[in-house]
Amino acid sequence: MAPNAAWAQTTPSAPAPKKPKSGQTPDWEALLNIDPILVQSSPLDTSRVGGSAQVVTKQQLEQFNYDDVHRVLNQVPGVYVRQEDAFGLRPNIGMRGASSDRSGKVTLMEDGILLGPAPYSAPAAYYFPIVTRMESLEVFKGPASIQYGPQTVGGALNWITRPIPEAQRATLDVAAGQYRTGKLHGSWGTRSRYTGAMVEGVHLQSDGFKNLDGGGNTGFDKNEFLVKLQLNTDLSKKISQAVELRLGYSDEKSHETYLGLSDSDFASTPYRRYVGSEKDLMQWHRTQVQVRHLLHWGDALDVRTTFYRHDFSRAWRKLNRFRGGPNLHDLLTYSSGQSGVFLDVLRGTQDSEGEDQDLLVGTNQRDYLSQGVQMVGIWRSDVDWFSQELELGMRIHNDEINRHHTEDAYQVRQGSLVSAQQAENTTRRNDVSTFAWAFHVLDRMQFGEHLFINPGLRLELIDWNYQDTTDPAQPVEQNNVYAVLIPGIGAVYQPFAWLNLLAGVHRGFSPTAPGPDKNAEPESSINYEAGLRLTHGQTRLETIGFFNDYSNLTAVCAINRGCTDAQLGLQTSAGSVYVYGIETSAEQKVPLMLGMQASARVNYTLTVSKFQNAFESTDPLFGDVSVGDALPYVPVHQAAAIVGIAHKLFSVNISAAYVGDMRDVAGQGAIPAGERIADYLVVDVAGSVQVSETDQLYAHIDNLFDNAYMVSRRPFGARPGLPFQLMLGYKGTFD
Repeated sequence: MAPNAAWAQTTPSAPAPKKPKSGQTPDWEALLNIDPILVQSSPLDTSRVGGSAQVVTKQQLEQFNYDDVHRVLNQVPGVYVRQEDAFGLRPNIGMRGASSDRSGKVTLMEDGILLGPAPYSAPAAYYFPIVTRMESLEVFKGPASIQYGPQTVGGALNWITRPIPEAQRATLDVAAGQYRTGKLHGSWGTRSRYTGAMVEGVHLQSDGFKNLDGGGNTGFDKNEFLVKLQLNTDLSKKISQAVELRLGYSDEKSHETYLGLSDSDFASTPYRRYVGSEKDLMQWHRTQVQVRHLLHWGDALDVRTTFYRHDFSRAWRKLNRFRGGPNLHDLLTYSSGQSGVFLDVLRGTQDSEGEDQDLLVGTNQRDYLSQGVQMVGIWRSDVDWFSQELELGMRIHNDEINRHHTEDAYQVRQGSLVSAQQAENTTRRNDVSTFAWAFHVLDRMQFGEHLFINPGLRLELIDWNYQDTTDPAQPVEQNNVYAVLIPGIGAVYQPFAWLNLLAGVHRGFSPTAPGPDKNAEPESSINYEAGLRLTHGQTRLETIGFFNDYSNLTAVCAINRGCTDAQLGLQTSAGSVYVYGIETSAEQKVPLMLGMQASARVNYTLTVSKFQNAFESTDPLFGDVSVGDALPYVPVHQAAAIVGIAHKLFSVNISAAYVGDMRDVAGQGAIPAGERIADYLVVDVAGSVQVSETDQLYAHIDNLFDNAYMVSRRPFGARPGLPFQLMLGYKGTFD
């Protein structure tokens, strides 16, 4: 049994873990790991899940040793990413047409617990865990995702962390590469019959690959530390329990900006950064406290309870705008005539003249809280031709965000920013809090040997409060309470041992954005899917067609969309939208001579999106929409392939990821030059050598052919992907 499948939610096809006999040494990793895994750890085990589910395994994560989640998600069909800083510090992840902005339309979890700073009040994912400390990644779409709300339109993404080892063990992973990029990752853990402990830490750093006019750091430093302490009763008893205390701390300091380049500058110097961004700096820290309890009652019942609290505080100082003159996005896209003067000021080649050319640098200070209790019970029964797993879940959740945004004026003098010696201005001050009660029931039923049906129902009860004191003389307060039922059902029919046919339907839901408009409607859709899974020996094929029928597609204004501070948090209801397409993935393994094995994995996603009604919007990514317009930042074509050769002593892998043309603004027909993000192909190469049973040397090259490609035009101007980068590393295990 895979170690992460223990005491976990499984389909009827996965047997419950066996208890050790008296005096027998238990399989601690299998029996004691209480992480609430949501699906099996092997891709083959997903074959009977009533919905679309993919797993990126530990072995797949280690093929390229990526630290950027965007590159990991290229391996998953139906998932779209919009890079921003090219390091993956603040991912933008979307699924099946759901907006990728700050991953706000995707339920993000770590070991089954919501990881966002404020998943209801402000779901933008300004925090994201470091990929290198993860064991695997689970991605759910369609009816497979309804028990993992609140976001069910696109799907859910769950990271699985490293379990406490079976015996005393230490690990070390150290790597270094270009741009003074480095990684240091270490862990130590041990286990006895009744206790277990693990300590883990990661440090990532880079000086950055962009060249700031006038010089300066454009990179980052990021740290994560995690402690797990575990206590359990005698596992040889029918009734056994385990308790885990988890303590975590993370921080980041990154010289990141929202400012990109004009098209002409991108074409000649894509890795340039203008003087206007020299003051930009993000700093944040996060603390995590979780207490988990597991009650295991024979093979019939598991109950998992988790108390959690996450505190997150961030301050991002970055260029917002000119005091006068054009919007920065429009300036960098359509600069000509008089606006060219502002562009020269931005570049630092001309001094500011007059207040209109003052650069307003804002510091967005935000403090977040996410806390609650989550309980999931699984009851199993098996009678002749019928078996089932009945899962009941409850989550009581509270999250909050406090925003305090200010702006300071700067002027360009001799190619550098200097203070305009003016008083700091408060641009936004508000508090949002949300209480949510979520309940779900899911029944995984098996009829005979061939039919699996998974009906489910989720209930969200949401109560949010919004208070804005930006203008103390005219405070704004709003409150809204509403309830939503989210039904779904998935079915799998297995006519042959090697073939599964699946179909499902569920309701998609995304909560409203707490703000001044209490009458804003939540995002809602009815989502359909059907397809097949084929597994025969070392061959695997999956093809799923999907159709998302939005009755109300929504978007929340954020600065990373190009919105002004005054628009921040306002929701646009776009009405009816159709999103449909096909997701295909295939895998083949072929044994070769001398103990080698060749493997290939490919995936392809076709996505078509069409607005069904016309409207006018102040949202920069929508604008004035006509019937038939396509969604922005959703490529029609997307594909990836990984081929490799593996031996117990070495491995070599090549990855190619293709993303088709994307729109910066909703539209149809030929994409205007200033709104087009051109298609691109990126090839990565990785290899490793096993120098001993416990020591490995590895290397990987990102962007082998050093393509200079554009990944986004938001929020302000063209932004590049990562250039050629070579990393060399060492991994060791010490027992």
